[in-house]
Amino acid sequence: MITAPLLAIGLATSQVKIESIESFRHLAANATGIESAASGRLYRGTENVHGTEHPFELRISSDYRFVTKANGVMREDFGFDGKTGWQLNASGVAHQVSHSDLDLTRLDYYIISGAWSAKNSPVEITDLHSNVAKVRIRGTATMATLTVDEKSHLPTSLSYWGPSGSQTWTYSNYKKLGGVTVPSRSELNSGENHDSIIISEGSDSKIDDSEFSMPKVQDDAFSYDLTASPNIEIKRLFGYVFVHPLLDGKDEGWFFLDTGAEVMVLDTEVAKAHNLPIVGHESVAGVVGNVQSDFYQGMEFKLGPATLKKPVYMSLAMGEFSKALGIKLAGICGYDFISRLTIDIDPSKTTLGLHPSGTLSIPASAAWTPFLFHGSVPAVICEYEGKRSGIFSLDTGSSSTVDFYAPTVTQNNLLKDRKVTSSYTGGAGGSTESKAGKIEYFMLGSNRFDNPPAVFQITSKGEFASPYQSGNIGMGFMGEFRIVWDYANSRVAFIKNPG
Repeated sequence: MITAPLLAIGLATSQVKIESIESFRHLAANATGIESAASGRLYRGTENVHGTEHPFELRISSDYRFVTKANGVMREDFGFDGKTGWQLNASGVAHQVSHSDLDLTRLDYYIISGAWSAKNSPVEITDLHSNVAKVRIRGTATMATLTVDEKSHLPTSLSYWGPSGSQTWTYSNYKKLGGVTVPSRSELNSGENHDSIIISEGSDSKIDDSEFSMPKVQDDAFSYDLTASPNIEIKRLFGYVFVHPLLDGKDEGWFFLDTGAEVMVLDTEVAKAHNLPIVGHESVAGVVGNVQSDFYQGMEFKLGPATLKKPVYMSLAMGEFSKALGIKLAGICGYDFISRLTIDIDPSKTTLGLHPSGTLSIPASAAWTPFLFHGSVPAVICEYEGKRSGIFSLDTGSSSTVDFYAPTVTQNNLLKDRKVTSSYTGGAGGSTESKAGKIEYFMLGSNRFDNPPAVFQITSKGEFASPYQSGNIGMGFMGEFRIVWDYANSRVAFIKNPG
């Protein structure tokens, strides 16, 4: 291990005019020294994410594979093996990432590591005005804005859309580490959240291909009782599905079963009553705004045969939801639990099935629909009116048929000449005005809905303002089917019920 020198590398003070994209990249490559870098590099330091500090590692190869590790309770690890990207968080269950999630993650770490500046880099510069460039991963559509210092030709910032507003990385304190000049301090500002990566040392590193592969599921945090019945009690209200777990062996109330929840959620009052330790804090993006949340760890979550041991919960006041729905709510059952099982939801039954992951077969007449992940939420590509298509999240925590996100509504003129009424969309983060009307048709897998109702979002904030997806599908469509969720194999079955 080569320990980094404590003194920052002196940066050039003479200004060179940037006349073309080619010279922009050439000047940056000279500044970083990337062309003479070793075939593998390892950087170590600390990362502050979700309000907590973790040890941090970034390993990157000369062919642009990389893996990051932020070991700790609120970990956020990423990897790219040259073809596939993945993410691992506090759930202990990694999953593939694609589209904008993968594009932006690659941009983040190619900028930090200096890899972006190499002549054959996958980072494409599409437009240039002085020292400000539009960049993307070659062959993709997800754009970001990169600004470099006019004298040193090293990055000062990278910006792109985020649900809390513009997400902006700022880079400073450049040092030569691992043979490349990199920012020893990278800070990410996203609304009220402020994360950082501090690199303290760097060195050449041998390449082990297995380092870049997606990790296996961490089984020590979960157990399944094969002797217990897989069928559990559920409650259905207003299109939602609720489950009734035990928390540390006690009944605290009902939980939403929500594929749209990227984390487990626990009522704030329940968390405080049990004196759970706070392990993080964040301003979390909801459908139309943000909500301040603490993260707690503890309280075993047992639902039928399945037990999740000491999961991390995001806190959220559930009182208003309890009043509106008329039942005592204690939280939301999200990705951490759902991802470890095959879940069978049949609208004709008062129970649902929880089965070991990947073990449940479906009728020969049915078909699996593959899905991808946006964040930790399943999403599918759907066709709709006018033979348009886009990526739509699958959200059992929504009672809508489909919500079209604001940029999709605007770009496709979906409100033009359409009879609509004003309505309101609400959830974590508040409520906002939207428009309701009908569309000619919508395809969910191989299932066609003709002239269904739909909601058209016009908000400028929150997830429903995302330019990276077209919309969100709720139980208004999915509730028509028996649904089998198989996260381990990234697939879902929408099975038509007889009659």
